[in-house]
Amino acid sequence: MDAREHLIIIKGKDQTDSVASFQFHDGKCEVVYTSAPNKTYSFQSNNVEILPLQKKIDPAQVIVTANGQTISEIDELLDFGGYYRIVRNGKKDLSFRRSEVQFQQNCLTDGKNQEAFQYFKETAAAISLEVEGINILSMQYDKIKQVSEDTVLASYLAPQKEVKAPRMPEAVIYPFGLNQSQKLAVERALSSKISIIQGPPGTGKTQTILNIIANVVRSGKTVAVVSNNNSATHNVAEKLEKKNADFLTAFLGSLANKQKFLEAQTGVYPDMSDWEMPPEERQQLDQETTALSKELNEMLNAKNRIAEIEQEFLQLNPEQHYFEEYYATYSDAPMESLDKLSSQKILALWMEFEQHAEHESRLGLLQRLSIMFRFNRNALKLFLHSPELVIPYLQSQFYSVKRRELEVEKQELNRKLEHYAFDAKMDELTQKSLRLFRAELATRYRWQNDRQRFEMSDFRWNFAEFTREYPVVLSTTYSIKGTLSIDHLYDYMIVDGETFYPVNTEGNSVFEIPAETFDVPVDVIGDTVAMSKPHEIEYTLTFYSDTIKPES
Repeated sequence: MDAREHLIIIKGKDQTDSVASFQFHDGKCEVVYTSAPNKTYSFQSNNVEILPLQKKIDPAQVIVTANGQTISEIDELLDFGGYYRIVRNGKKDLSFRRSEVQFQQNCLTDGKNQEAFQYFKETAAAISLEVEGINILSMQYDKIKQVSEDTVLASYLAPQKEVKAPRMPEAVIYPFGLNQSQKLAVERALSSKISIIQGPPGTGKTQTILNIIANVVRSGKTVAVVSNNNSATHNVAEKLEKKNADFLTAFLGSLANKQKFLEAQTGVYPDMSDWEMPPEERQQLDQETTALSKELNEMLNAKNRIAEIEQEFLQLNPEQHYFEEYYATYSDAPMESLDKLSSQKILALWMEFEQHAEHESRLGLLQRLSIMFRFNRNALKLFLHSPELVIPYLQSQFYSVKRRELEVEKQELNRKLEHYAFDAKMDELTQKSLRLFRAELATRYRWQNDRQRFEMSDFRWNFAEFTREYPVVLSTTYSIKGTLSIDHLYDYMIVDGETFYPVNTEGNSVFEIPAETFDVPVDVIGDTVAMSKPHEIEYTLTFYSDTIKPES
């Protein structure tokens, strides 16, 4: 049987390569296998499917994932309707049910995207770090043969293409604490394809990263946390350890890190008995957390709106001041009051009057009725005056009403915020988020059972199961592509790194590096130009607490 033209499915399994011949007769299918040419096996006809080839799919155009595993080096991709057959040179053919296979478009088939990708490769080859004559970044680029159009890299290759943003979870949790800016940063990171979070040391970037990680893990997805050096990723791991959540992480990257991780496996989970919660209580806590988060959003939006109003006043005040000086020269201004109209209504009336004045036409009955019903009777009377008088009058009324609206809105917002305890509410949200996160982890991980132990080969061949067990992978930036299978894609990538520049311009370079911990080695990468060509050198710095002197 030619497996490229037909598939033989017997009891739900592809038996094409094993069948020498078959024949349907009296509601049965007589099958002879190549391994037993002298014996005939009989099956009910409904247990045997003969599927003809529907079409061939160009494997260069798509990225194929079957049961969570990306399949590379495909020579032929054959569609048999309910099944796909994957032909690989020198390897056994694979067959999958249609429901087991997912396709992603390979954006490198586009010529412009390929050119951009080639530029990235050449740039990496020119400026990247070399170790023992090997260009690390260039080597990683060479491993990439396909790029899914759903990845962040595709967004960089084709920035003009609209990026499909991820859907933010209905309930965002903050188990590691928050403030106003951190809350906004977490929400935007979860709802954006690419998000940049920056700030000086001590502003809570690590705290923000931890909250992002918690939400990613909660949604059943994977995240890679990378940095140019190990100190930043170690910081993330230590903060997770303080909340007893470090069992979610795997510190990989280099071969030494992988071996260290494998040797440290205990085969047991931490004790989560205090985290467990009945389903009804967990559901109630989820609802409370969601409601509290929405409440805080509403109050934070009110604070932001007050700030916006202050900015509007700063713009409005000089405009109104100079206009009033100008308008004071008018002695025959209309007297009709427009106080009952909103500023937006006055603006709309202004636009309509200008259009009427431009055409110099009389108002018809329907127009007069329309103006009276949409605005009021006084607005209609304005059309009896000349444009030279009405337009400045409308502008004056707009300024007056707009100011009053802003003042009323600001007063209402201040009353709303007057007795709202932001710090207490944020602390409550943190505590409820942490309880909810832990309860869900206790449910997800059957912590009373033995934990699966992995081997080095599992990083390449069993990465789907590995990331289900360890959804947070830590690594250096250069090593992340080699942590697991080359074809594995993380749902989220967090890049955390601080770069510090010299504080002097002459003499030997002087740096000010904030010390977050004492008596613990800190990895530092320095960029030097003192030798043949610019390159990076790794240092280990230790700040000893007994050497710290108080300021005099």
